[in-house]
Amino acid sequence: MKEKVTAALLRMGIAVPIIYFGIPIVAAPYYPGYSFVKHTASELGSNRAINPDPVNAAIIILGIVTLLAAFGFLLALYRLGTNPLLAWLTMIVVVSHGLGSLLSGIFPIPDPRHGGGALSAGMFLVPFIFAFVLWKRSNTRLLKGYLIANLILFVAMVPIMSGIIEMDRSMIAGLLQRILAFTAFTPIGVGAYVLMKCLKNFQKRNHVMSDKFI
Repeated sequence: MKEKVTAALLRMGIAVPIIYFGIPIVAAPYYPGYSFVKHTASELGSNRAINPDPVNAAIIILGIVTLLAAFGFLLALYRLGTNPLLAWLTMIVVVSHGLGSLLSGIFPIPDPRHGGGALSAGMFLVPFIFAFVLWKRSNTRLLKGYLIANLILFVAMVPIMSGIIEMDRSMIAGLLQRILAFTAFTPIGVGAYVLMKCLKNFQKRNHVMSDKFI
């Protein structure tokens, strides 16, 4: 039963980036003049949108799904024998990530509580934590290449988004947000998928070992 619960929660993790990037695709046609390059995702749920309530409801659902997925990561990592401190740290950053989405839906812009502030700060650790957690979980070059590229992209975006590099971001605010979001949301989906595969292999090995002693 615990394996089934863990698998179900990890599937929610896989859904996190799909939901996040899917919301604007569905909602954009209902926002006249919306530009994926110029406008951020949050503007679809703002008071400037014609019908923001469904968008904000979807963002709240995204937050809840992310929070539930966090416990899936904890259960999976414990099952795989990961250091408990690292397992809990992974869960905490995903919980923080989920709180950011949840509070963004509850408090749409221009509310200053939008995004969760310090409560959502953990999402900026996601690229680092998941790179560390997943590095030894797969020997595939594809996964390791993705983890390295994701980290490089995140680090490259920090000085741009923080204002260290001075530039006019007004016309490309949406594009910059989506690039940064890619580095923070996709690791959750990729991580959930990889851990599901690791759990299946772990269970197969256990069954083989059990059969040898029967």
